[in-house]
Amino acid sequence: MDKEELREKYKDMPNREDMTIEQEREFVSDCFDAYEQEGFAPVFWSQGDDYPQYHGMPFAVVERTPEYDSQHTGQHTADLERLPMWNIRFEDGTVLSAYPDEIIPSEMRDNGCPEEYLESN
Repeated sequence: MDKEELREKYKDMPNREDMTIEQEREFVSDCFDAYEQEGFAPVFWSQGDDYPQYHGMPFAVVERTPEYDSQHTGQHTADLERLPMWNIRFEDGTVLSAYPDEIIPSEMRDNGCPEEYLESN
């Protein structure tokens, strides 16, 4: 599913905060698929002062950040309303949960990321 298909599928659905849990989980899964189809940026970037030491640093995607529940607890999980996010690892071993606007080129661009972070190495 790409981003256009995602928009079409959810155009008549309630806002995310008004979805049932099942609808929201399906939406998040579709968002993961659409973003992953676009692909990841070559380096990390974040708005503001979040993790400035990692701006411009390459990363590896470890996994989709799992929803915090009875089976998934711990540091690299998130509440459903915060997803989609991916757990990423930097060369120094640090693992962070990253939002689309930190690692997905179109979202980074829409949020003011400098073009130099979006160019392939």
